[in-house]
Amino acid sequence: MSSANSTACAAIAQWRRAWRRDHPFGFVALPTANADDSINLFAWKISIPGRLGTDWAGGSYAGRLEFANEFPVQPPVFTFTPPLFHPNVYPNGQVCITTLAADWCADLTLADVLLSIQALLENPNPSSPAQLEAVLLFTEDRETYVKRVKAMALQFANENAFAEANEGFV
Repeated sequence: MSSANSTACAAIAQWRRAWRRDHPFGFVALPTANADDSINLFAWKISIPGRLGTDWAGGSYAGRLEFANEFPVQPPVFTFTPPLFHPNVYPNGQVCITTLAADWCADLTLADVLLSIQALLENPNPSSPAQLEAVLLFTEDRETYVKRVKAMALQFANENAFAEANEGFV
């Protein structure tokens, strides 16, 4: 194991311990399992709840958090699975958020990262568009945008997005 990989493993394990001790209500974050049933600390399945009182409320949004060998110097990558209709979510589901880019700080916790993604859902940044249709509706036809978001929240409440992806957790 390289020193970068061992540093990343130690940092991810620290995030995992902190998360297991205390994490925001309604959120789920678990490492996946490798084919041999060992823990894969570099790939996590995530569930982010829509915040109450927002258009996203009621939905549970599944995603994947991927860590590079250079973590914590390099931020992880978060991808919604399936991709969401949102101005700052690329069509492949990857989230465009400064917390995981220009504003990345190795002192952030997993809770910090997931709470910032939850906040981004309800407060898109139209100046950093990742999905043209979503940003155009958000800026030019907010009523239609809100209807799409509420329909998605209902869909993901009914489907329980995270339960479908429950395999491979350790």
